Amino acid sequence: MAIPAPVLTVVTPSATTPVGGATVELAGTLTFSAGREVTSSSIEYATGQTQPLMITGTAWRVTIPLPQGIEGTRSFTITTIDASTQSTTTTVQLTVDTLAPRLTLTSPMMSVAVGSTAMLSGTVNDASPVPSLTVDVGAGPVTASITGTTWSAMVTFPSGIDRVNRPATISATDAATNVGSITPQLLVDTQGPAVSFMSPAASERLGVPRTQTVTGSVTDGAGLGAVTLNCADGAGPRMATVSGATWTVSWPLPTADNVSSTCTLAATDSLGNSAMATRAFFVDTVAPVVAITSPTANAILGGATTTVAVTATVTDGSNALGLVMLGFDGMT
Repeated sequence: MAIPAPVLTVVTPSATTPVGGATVELAGTLTFSAGREVTSSSIEYATGQTQPLMITGTAWRVTIPLPQGIEGTRSFTITTIDASTQSTTTTVQLTVDTLAPRLTLTSPMMSVAVGSTAMLSGTVNDASPVPSLTVDVGAGPVTASITGTTWSAMVTFPSGIDRVNRPATISATDAATNVGSITPQLLVDTQGPAVSFMSPAASERLGVPRTQTVTGSVTDGAGLGAVTLNCADGAGPRMATVSGATWTVSWPLPTADNVSSTCTLAATDSLGNSAMATRAFFVDTVAPVVAITSPTANAILGGATTTVAVTATVTDGSNALGLVMLGFDGMT
């Protein structure tokens, strides 16, 4: 009865598990007949290139270099010889992947500005599954979702960036632990419009005319969206008219007697960034209260006196009276 040749079994890695990197360790078991222990075993990992297996009892292991820059199935041959010089050959198939994932960014385009948040998307291609893909725009890595060969991630950019190119680091790791990355530049604008008041002046007293023209400046490199003025009169925001870098709003003054009123300008740009400016005015649309105290009403004036002293009281909530004049028979 013939004595069977040694039997070599590969336990790890499996034929379907992608392996990558510079080297891979293979391990498994040996079965042999009593008195026919294995005396040598080696694996041919390239033409004419072999590496001996380390054998401990019935277990073996070996580390071999992997061919670089390839994706696909590769065969390796292990030759085992026992004490009777009987040999056996085992073919090992491995799924080799030593290529990093190939990445692209398809949206947004590099010339299109993005605001404080943006949805980034692109493609990822690899022979092995890609379980991990992250995007980092400066606030830490964000895990992307992957569907087939398409990835996407919602990212948030730091504030205060005014139309500056910023790098986005996109990294992917495949099942064979190969890492691929790209660093495209994105045009980022997270700064709101530059806004200010020009007129009326701060703390100016307003009363006449009853409808005031409030003006200021507003600029933004991304293009303007809505510009509104909201004053403390209960009427709600009013849309501003924008011409070039100047905004204008007609403001009907509320009825008020020397009351401070604050107006808030709010502006957004085409990317959704916003900015505000405020200015306080004093509104006084109530006329002074005037009363003649002397002479009394219907008093008869005449006689030797050619002049008459007229006295009156004048009050106003603003305590800032202007001109006070007395008229007589249509004359002042």
